[in-house]
Amino acid sequence: MPRRFTCTDKWEDVWFSELDLDMKAAWIYILDKCDNAGIWKRNFKNLCFHCSSTKSAEEITDVFKSRIIEINNGKWFIPKFLNSTFRGFGVL
Repeated sequence: MPRRFTCTDKWEDVWFSELDLDMKAAWIYILDKCDNAGIWKRNFKNLCFHCSSTKSAEEITDVFKSRIIEINNGKWFIPKFLNSTFRGFGVL
């Protein structure tokens, strides 16, 4: 089971603090489930199940569009994941 440090500064980040609870849980889920390169194979069904969310894939994508890059084969790249991982703190 992979283990990660996370940046506790995320709770002070304006973007993160303005998310509703479903979206906060979804963002943390994505960061926990992405690989070491910051790539998450989209699986909104599992995300919604594990986060007890009723948000649609479109709603989630719209909220996170400034923090992700959609790549082929149904995957997202989270650019800041690598920067913060190298610092050893996780992602804002």
